[in-house]
Amino acid sequence: YTIWFLLRRFKDNFYEFFKILEVFAYMLFRDNRFQVIPIFLGESKEGEYTSGHEGKTTTIRIFSKVIGEENTDWTTLKQLVESEFNFINLRGKILHVMSLDEADEIYGFESVIERLRDPVITSMVKRAVKGVTFPNTALHILVGNTLPRNRKKTIAFFRSIKLIVHFRLPLGNDWVFLDFIDEQEKSGIFNLLITIYKIQRERKGLYGLLSLEDTEKQYRQASNSFLSFLSEIFEKDKNNELEREDVMEYINILAENLNVVIPENISTAYLTRVLHELFNVRVKRTTTHDNDGSIHKTYYTGIRFKYDYDKVMKGEIFNIGELPKEKVDKNLDTFKEYQNALQDYLSTVPNDMSIQISRFFPFFNPYIQESRLYNNNREQKVDNWIKVFEMLLDADSSVYPTLYHKFGHNLDKVSLEGLRLFLEKELGLLKYFKSHEYFGQEYFQGLGVESVDYFNFKGWHYYALKIPEAFNSSEKTFEFTSRFSINATTLDQEEYDRIKELKERGDSVSNGMVYIRILE
Repeated sequence: YTIWFLLRRFKDNFYEFFKILEVFAYMLFRDNRFQVIPIFLGESKEGEYTSGHEGKTTTIRIFSKVIGEENTDWTTLKQLVESEFNFINLRGKILHVMSLDEADEIYGFESVIERLRDPVITSMVKRAVKGVTFPNTALHILVGNTLPRNRKKTIAFFRSIKLIVHFRLPLGNDWVFLDFIDEQEKSGIFNLLITIYKIQRERKGLYGLLSLEDTEKQYRQASNSFLSFLSEIFEKDKNNELEREDVMEYINILAENLNVVIPENISTAYLTRVLHELFNVRVKRTTTHDNDGSIHKTYYTGIRFKYDYDKVMKGEIFNIGELPKEKVDKNLDTFKEYQNALQDYLSTVPNDMSIQISRFFPFFNPYIQESRLYNNNREQKVDNWIKVFEMLLDADSSVYPTLYHKFGHNLDKVSLEGLRLFLEKELGLLKYFKSHEYFGQEYFQGLGVESVDYFNFKGWHYYALKIPEAFNSSEKTFEFTSRFSINATTLDQEEYDRIKELKERGDSVSNGMVYIRILE
């Protein structure tokens, strides 16, 4: 249910989904080793250009329930600024949550954030002259819809906030997910976080970190409503140029319709500087001569209007507070979006590290609720399953050793034709397995396979089997190991021939690997 919630929240924005998983896996270190304080920033635009209802608080509450409410602290920035005695509240905690929305009125909040990066924290307490020093075990998270102005502008401050998670989809009605956090859910979440924790430990860093330059740029943009507004109505285009007067008129009309406050008496010099900062625009000046004299014009190059200029001039704004986007892909392929995000995430895994790729497949399970993988009769759609498996085939070759070392094969040797043939003919029910007394991972190991891995999707177990190269055609008895006993299993001729056929088929599909599905 937690993955369902997060995928729902980050639809069309799966890069942020993986950043969320990284943030909460970071809790497991309990030593603040990477000295990063993540920001959960609401960026949906509603009403008068404000944010809310994107699931920031619910996301925090879910993970607070997972680790235990007693291990979560909600001491505010204001309380930490006002009294040195309040730092003692952080001792021994796993998660510490602070609101950013109040910070603009708090002088000195930057120093508190810099201080929370340290490996140890000192707090004043009664009857202790020098205070009490304790390990900084908490993951500190800042949550808000706006970023406060940064008055200090120190490198230490921007180094602290290099991980910004953008919440952009206002859905609401998320609290129901909190009711699903039972012991089974907690166990599943922890198993996933441990996998990501191991990746972080080998990577020696977090996924999605910004450079110092980009951190400062994003922070300044998000903490300045005018800069944020400009970033929403223009797009970078190195081959395009706009006349400065048209740009000014475009800005003024949209700002008026969308109730955006722009700086009074905005100068052309200020606008040029801001556009250069946001989009790296350049200024181009031209002079033409005619019978009436010289005509001077100024152009901004490297930028274009995000919305139709003529419609804006005519006032054709369909919803005050919501920009009418000209480009909407109504048939957005979520498989492709997830594929790109997953490949980007896995590309950061160290090449010498083995991971269990099957842990990433269940992410599709709760998310794809429609008939993407099934037809009206709830039968498998092979073409759509091909899309899922193409994610593996399209992976950058540099991550092959990392992703597939666990499976013992190299996907360079996999062909789409072979995969399709296998899915069409070999993913049918293996009825002789279904009727067998021993059913599951242990049974496959009993058949003499070298390794077994599996993932679950829509009620199906998919087993990845490595058939031994030294498969003895005359031997039909194998040792079978279960959790309760060890005994011998003898295959009948049909079962034996099927295993032999699977091995031969597997060689043509994935270098000795075969995928078998068993109905749950």
